[in-house]
Amino acid sequence: ALPWLVPAADPILRLFVSLGVILAWARSLEALLGFAPARALEDWLSFLTYFFSIGELVFSTDPVEHRRARAVGLRRLLRGLGKGALLLFCFALSTAEPQLHAYWPTHYLWCLFAAYFAASGLVDLLTGVGMLITGHQAGEIFDCPHLASSPRDFWSRRWNRMFRNAAHRLVFTPLGGAKRPLLAVGGVFLVSALVHEYIVLAALGYSRGHMSAFFALHGVTTLGTGVRRSPWPVPRGLDVACHSAWLLVTAPLFFIPMEQILPARDWALW
Repeated sequence: ALPWLVPAADPILRLFVSLGVILAWARSLEALLGFAPARALEDWLSFLTYFFSIGELVFSTDPVEHRRARAVGLRRLLRGLGKGALLLFCFALSTAEPQLHAYWPTHYLWCLFAAYFAASGLVDLLTGVGMLITGHQAGEIFDCPHLASSPRDFWSRRWNRMFRNAAHRLVFTPLGGAKRPLLAVGGVFLVSALVHEYIVLAALGYSRGHMSAFFALHGVTTLGTGVRRSPWPVPRGLDVACHSAWLLVTAPLFFIPMEQILPARDWALW
């Protein structure tokens, strides 16, 4: 209910509050079901560090590990600043060439890159600062998603691995895992659809089902590519190109509601 305490005229703040709510639910369920690190339950400070962390948190009491984590945190902070610069470049490009939003392929290609630089850059900044303060290692959330060769590669290895890991523990494994892939993978994409529908509903006050359609399509293709057995080798570059095209074609389903929350095409640098 927390997002509805924010005025409806501020959907962006509602968006961020709903994201915090989802993180709180995931951390609470993991703690209750015994998936939280043992160190996180030893005292309130450790628990709050775990509760508000982004990514897989590795606690350590070794000063050498703390120094290593802080060095990684500094590099990640700098990487986040670099992605922020690339995000500014995206907006500079759309400000200088607003006609790129007039055609859906260039518009949604711009959306995909801007969303990646914004999301991964913010995560890098937050985890980098967190590691510098606490000295605890935080796992990577993104792994070059633009190089994904299939929907399965994208969702299970490269995009938002924090959600992937939580869903694997809380949904995929309890539903049978690899022994019952249809049920387990379907359950993960159903939960993902519900989570994103909640975000849209919390931010806008209504939903027209775009997120459900998006994750239904990607759930089906993820299952399909998981069992595919090609009779001849396919160059990885071709796989990456085909998946990029698939992501671009389905991108409108994801971005139509998100652009109502974040009207990025109307933002200009000058």
